[in-house]
Amino acid sequence: MNRFNLPLSSPLSLLFAPLLVFAPFSNAHSASLCHALDDVLVPQLTIENELAPIEINADEGESIDKDTMLFNGDVEILRGNQTLNADTVRYTRPNQRVQADGNIIYREPDFSLFGHSADINIGTYEGEITAADIHFPLMHARAGADTIILQGRKTIRLVNGSYTTCDVDDNSWSLTAPRIKLDRTKDVGTAYHATLRIKNIPVFYTPYINFPLSDKRKSGFLAPSFGSSGESGTEIILPYYWNIAPNYDATITPRYLAKRGLQLQNEFRYLSKRSSGIASIEYLPNDDLFDDDRSLVRLQHDTTFSRQWSGSLLFADASDADYFEDLGDSLSITAITHLERRADLSYSGEWGQLLARAQDFQTINDTIPAASRPYKRLPQLLYSTALPTYQNIASQLRSEWVQFDREDSVTASRFDIQPTVSRRYSRSWGFFEPKLSVRHTQFQLDDQADGVDSNQTRTLPISSLDGGLYFDKSLALGKRAFIHTFEPRLFYLNVPFDNQNDIPIFDTGLNDFTFEQLFRDNRFSGGDRVSDANQLALAITSSLIDDESGDELIRLALGQIRHFRDRRVTLNGGAAETDNTSNFIARINATPSSRWRASGEWQWDPDNEDSVETTASLQYRPAPDRGVNLSYRSVDSQLLEQTDVSFFWPVTQRWRAVGRLNYSLERSRTLESFAGLEYESCCWRLSFVRREFVNDVNADDESNTAFLIQLELKGLTSIGGSIDTLLENGILDYQR
Repeated sequence: MNRFNLPLSSPLSLLFAPLLVFAPFSNAHSASLCHALDDVLVPQLTIENELAPIEINADEGESIDKDTMLFNGDVEILRGNQTLNADTVRYTRPNQRVQADGNIIYREPDFSLFGHSADINIGTYEGEITAADIHFPLMHARAGADTIILQGRKTIRLVNGSYTTCDVDDNSWSLTAPRIKLDRTKDVGTAYHATLRIKNIPVFYTPYINFPLSDKRKSGFLAPSFGSSGESGTEIILPYYWNIAPNYDATITPRYLAKRGLQLQNEFRYLSKRSSGIASIEYLPNDDLFDDDRSLVRLQHDTTFSRQWSGSLLFADASDADYFEDLGDSLSITAITHLERRADLSYSGEWGQLLARAQDFQTINDTIPAASRPYKRLPQLLYSTALPTYQNIASQLRSEWVQFDREDSVTASRFDIQPTVSRRYSRSWGFFEPKLSVRHTQFQLDDQADGVDSNQTRTLPISSLDGGLYFDKSLALGKRAFIHTFEPRLFYLNVPFDNQNDIPIFDTGLNDFTFEQLFRDNRFSGGDRVSDANQLALAITSSLIDDESGDELIRLALGQIRHFRDRRVTLNGGAAETDNTSNFIARINATPSSRWRASGEWQWDPDNEDSVETTASLQYRPAPDRGVNLSYRSVDSQLLEQTDVSFFWPVTQRWRAVGRLNYSLERSRTLESFAGLEYESCCWRLSFVRREFVNDVNADDESNTAFLIQLELKGLTSIGGSIDTLLENGILDYQR
């Protein structure tokens, strides 16, 4: 039988090729677990549908009257980006009404409708389809209903419907309701008197719920988490995300702790043209174990007043010393002893950089004596500038004025200024840079010790010579070409001795000895001490570079300082340092391929012929969804020796194992460990983790044990939860 073809607009027929409009998932792994909901190609036009002609193809067609036509047998209606297929179609020309029966398939570029019968106005995108299913391939979502109502291009209503993101014939979970609205303008679905079903079994009812129709932010419940620990008992976390406005949102998290009570956590984020910030509060009324209210408040605010001026505010306050130990969720958090409060005003422009700061600390550990607590800076002014370079001569100025205050302690104001001039000579084969600076510091002390002058002044010249050579040569290993570099460097520093024992310590400490410390002009941080020096640092750096890609495959650095006199300046008037040489330090970084990365740093004490500090790490990352991390650290002065092993690795396409072990070799105990499994299907994900941790690494207390469970229904709950946070903090480069 010949096909009946009837163009229903201008005689200029439009010929077009079907275009595939399906898009891949944003998460490639999730996409690989799903089957395509619709594999039929959808026609795509570059002109508006309202201007496109209507074309009807069918096995048979007849005119009922001048405005109405009847088509039978494999009917196909084409109009711009719309297609409709059916067994029988009654078409009314003036209002573009289509009444169709049998094997209905109606398609637009981003969804497909299937049903028994349809009454649709293809001009206004309005109509009804009975016994219908709808597929959204871009979102991998589908719905079914007794009746699906189209209300224009962007609104779809379901009567006695269901919604899920699972594959066809997979009912792992679904949301059913007598009324469901899909608003594609806001990318939000809304269900009234809804029931959540797991494997067709009703498990949860709510009179109202909304859910996302895209990856855009929207209000709704996030992934719930369940856990248990010996100290707090069963734990249930149910966060709710509130998308207040495009630039404001909040996460409200009820956290139930069986042995303590109900804690409420709230995090508010905001963003404006000039400002951004996060405000959070955690509140646990009448902790059953602590017998008092517990709370934590945090605020971080950043603002820009102009191109030159900006400001920031940082505030934190905890109700008690044990808050982080009892209610924190990681080893690093439970070790917190001080909370910083700070207000900054900054300028950066042609005149230099200025910082005005007020800084205070809350010491949450009451056992820390007053003399060991940090000083307040009320206020602190920092200014630095650099003059334009003239004939390779660089001039810089750094200055500070600060007022230190602490209860029952010496207080002071400190003025510190350091002008510097240097000249750098650079060639392709090396460089040479002499530098001279003068550091003047003045202290005005209050409540100082008897016999100590309240006015302390220190003025010291600081001179240095820095120079290095560059050597390189080409190498061939097999079929690969490399460049081998060799860079020796000498750094001479001279600072005369000045007795500084009468100056108290306000904010100064001894810098860690690292490779960078070889080339610094002070062994101390802060302005209370300037180290005396007559020393020469020798360093050698060598690297191997792939000649084709330019990637650095390995870099090795070695260095040591030779002292020509004792270092008499110390922090608290201790004995002078008399060693003729510093520790020998070595550093290596290697990236032999995109999968492997290694680094390490090692210090050797030549006098005692002993290793004093070692750090090493190895990372294997063959693919984004898997990785193994190994690290080791040993510091003799801190009696510290630890190993850290972590991994995330797929066992099968759907199962993945995660784990971490942070172990103290010095104390022969586990500091933190966890192990877990994740199962992920096309439309849901379940995670289970068992965790052990200690609150104080130096105490012999028993470790805490916690069990965490997290369930995510994709497309109904958003990504997040305490397990995700634990894995991101505990496993280097963890990626879902």
